[in-house]
Amino acid sequence: MKKKTIFKILCTLFCFLFLLSCSKDDGMTDIDRTIEDDDSVYDGINDTEVKELYVTVLNTEGSSKKYDYTLQQVNDNYTGLSGDEEPVVRVIFQEGQNGSIEKGNYGYGITDYNGTMELRGQSSRLAELKSYKIELNKRALWDGYQVVNLNKHPFIISESETNSVLI
Repeated sequence: MKKKTIFKILCTLFCFLFLLSCSKDDGMTDIDRTIEDDDSVYDGINDTEVKELYVTVLNTEGSSKKYDYTLQQVNDNYTGLSGDEEPVVRVIFQEGQNGSIEKGNYGYGITDYNGTMELRGQSSRLAELKSYKIELNKRALWDGYQVVNLNKHPFIISESETNSVLI
């Protein structure tokens, strides 16, 4: 009796999966579907400009338990996958020019934190050079951005190393 029931269930499941795999052919193939970049997204962005950013990590005194970490503790969080909370630090995020933060620059005169910073990436956590995610307060957007990723690519092989490795 059990074998017949299992057989009926398997046959029903097979028929269901077969019907799901059948679809109406609309004549389009993957070749017909092209992805086009919307250039208007980049209007007003100067992609050759380099911006000076300053990130000051605040000390843990007087902070809540959530931000009770040092930059060293953030950097030492190699796994990021443990059951523990991801170490996050409070930061003052500012923009400057020519080595200083002047009136009119983002974050000028700020003395309290305007964002938080944590380690980002998985494989780069093991590298000496780290990547960070800065999340700004919702009322303190920088050029319209709430999240700023500072990426370091520590595993890129230089051209001279590439030439010596190629066979």
